[in-house]
Amino acid sequence: MDNIHVPMVSALCAGILIILHTVLLMLVIKIRAKHDQGIGDGGIVNLELAIRRHGNLTENAPIFIIALALLEMSLGSVLSVSVLGYGFVIARLLHAVGLSKDDKPNAPRALGVIATVLCNFGVGGYLCYLAAMSL
Repeated sequence: MDNIHVPMVSALCAGILIILHTVLLMLVIKIRAKHDQGIGDGGIVNLELAIRRHGNLTENAPIFIIALALLEMSLGSVLSVSVLGYGFVIARLLHAVGLSKDDKPNAPRALGVIATVLCNFGVGGYLCYLAAMSL
């Protein structure tokens, strides 16, 4: 049991992301209650954006955190894991801010998407490299 590396960077990133996820969920609930809208967005733009903020994080965060934890447990460098993990958290925050503005393209949303893609490629590529080197 002493040889197990607990992925604490991944744990911190997961903790921040689950808090963000819950805040975004609560915002969806608040807007639904305000407009008495149960299912779907009812054509309410603010509700549609809130649903997308929550849904987009839900689509992206789980696989990233799993991959980041695998990378960290595979003894990827702490610096690389930290840059990728914290970069992803910042990317998802930027994306949520960008989707809070309106439904038009904007800098925070674009930066959030670009940084998310780069972090995903970084974690995926690093995992493939480590796996290939161990075969």
